[in-house]
Amino acid sequence: MTKPHFIIAGERRSGSTTLYDILKLHPGITMYPLSDFDYFIEPELFSKNPSASKDKWELNHSAEEFAAIFEDYEGVSGMKDADLLWWKPA
Repeated sequence: MTKPHFIIAGERRSGSTTLYDILKLHPGITMYPLSDFDYFIEPELFSKNPSASKDKWELNHSAEEFAAIFEDYEGVSGMKDADLLWWKPA
């Protein structure tokens, strides 16, 4: 499993969207089309009772499933998610 090659995990208002936009211009880099791809974030994380879904992600997702999203991307591939640091394992 080699893709994505990198993930921009910046905090909101930290310049991560600017970095994402600049990297999208590079001909050798393919970025995921959504600037904030919340693949790792369960909606319950931002609810009033986040402990209810503490380890839900691990039960419903796999690393292989995540890598498959980027399977057809040419060259170096990446994604950005400003909320990634809210994911418990991160």
